[in-house]
Amino acid sequence: MSKRIGVLYSLSGSVYNKLGRYENAFMFHEKAINIFRSINDAQALSAEYNLIANVYYTMKDFEKSTYYFLKNIEHSRQNNLMYSKLITIQNLCSAYFEIGKIKEVKKWIDKQTAIFKTYKNEILEARFLYLKAQYISLHSNKHKDSLTFLKEAEEIFLKNNASFQLVDLYKLKSQNLIYIKNYKEAFDSALQGQKIAEKYGFTQQANAFIKTQACICKEQKKYSKAYVLLEKFVENNQKLKENERKSEIAKMRAQYEIAEKEFEAQRFKNEALNFQLQSLRAQMNPHFIFNLLNSVHSGLDEQSIEKSKMLLMRFARLMRFSLDFTEQDFVDLYEEIQFLEDYLSLEQFRNDFNFLFKIEVDENIDIDFIKIPSMLIQPLVENAIIHGVKERKNGNIQIYFTEEKEYLIVEVEDNGVGRKATLNSTKKVNSFKDNIIYESKSTKINSKRLHLLNQTDSKNVSIQYIDLFDNLNKPKGTKVRLKIKL
Repeated sequence: MSKRIGVLYSLSGSVYNKLGRYENAFMFHEKAINIFRSINDAQALSAEYNLIANVYYTMKDFEKSTYYFLKNIEHSRQNNLMYSKLITIQNLCSAYFEIGKIKEVKKWIDKQTAIFKTYKNEILEARFLYLKAQYISLHSNKHKDSLTFLKEAEEIFLKNNASFQLVDLYKLKSQNLIYIKNYKEAFDSALQGQKIAEKYGFTQQANAFIKTQACICKEQKKYSKAYVLLEKFVENNQKLKENERKSEIAKMRAQYEIAEKEFEAQRFKNEALNFQLQSLRAQMNPHFIFNLLNSVHSGLDEQSIEKSKMLLMRFARLMRFSLDFTEQDFVDLYEEIQFLEDYLSLEQFRNDFNFLFKIEVDENIDIDFIKIPSMLIQPLVENAIIHGVKERKNGNIQIYFTEEKEYLIVEVEDNGVGRKATLNSTKKVNSFKDNIIYESKSTKINSKRLHLLNQTDSKNVSIQYIDLFDNLNKPKGTKVRLKIKL
């Protein structure tokens, strides 16, 4: 897969994160990770780990967020991605601040101190100075020391035209200045923070700075100005709540439209799959009828009038079942069992009763209420006859229906020569003989049906072929096990 697809998955994940659809965000980021991992793109992988961590951060699940940040730090270390490593360390420190793990912050600050002695990047170093100031302010209340680091970081950000990085810095700076009662500079810092926040559209942060200014004016006993600022804060806050409400409505509408499109896409997919399934059932029908006619023909030549009547009656019922089943996706288990009994009886006539059959249904199964895919078992039974017991004088076919949790288990067992011997004998037979053509085609069609059924929302079906052996390890037949989700 190309990197472009991975990038598209990554962008989709970020969009879903913005919409608050976190499960979808994780799904697309995981898809992107699989692609980037397959093409060995370490840089892109690092970005994805950070994005997943940020989704958890948005969800306020800081424990899982720190897990992915730590995972990315190790990944970056192994792949010598120093810039990515430093960015992730700083994000990790922010997460640790949120959950109060101040000692962990100190540990990672010390590691960054060592790195910056050899690695030069002014913006990252300024962000590191901000984190250091934040740690000192929260941990030791040394506000003047914190202000020293903030001043140094502020100069670097301004020098590199990275003013958007100053929003958090001015917030911390004004808080430190309030603590040391330097209200004039605290107000100036809050005002500067407000202007930058407004410039970049950070309306919530801008309004928080206005509230800070009102609190400072109150401390300075400038009550009139404090009142005006507080009134402005309340007005802005109401607008923010209204905008949040509109944003939430827009988000819900977007989620609904996405869900509706996904539903429509799934519906069209299911319709296409069901059409293919119907087509496959229609393909099976003429082959099945052709085989029935062969059975009836041979039976009528050799049986008495009474037996011929019975044969024709069973043939008529099988024809009705076959035509009905072609139009139905699912049939009652009761109908399927009756269909199999008629079919096996007809084949007994045709093969001079050289085999017996038994159909057993577990007493806990309600055959009138369980539905299964139509015409799914008959090809397996036919193979058991043609390639299992046909050449034997004491053939035996047993069909068992049992229930296992939420699955119906169907087992078709014969005491034939086994699959290996059948394969060897088939190679010696002209491949254009009727039975060989039909067996291969019916098996192929059935395999396609199973594949398609497993792509729809309706049923989950699996099949297993089991070779049976006696005590001397000689083949003694074959068991086919179908597992159908109820």
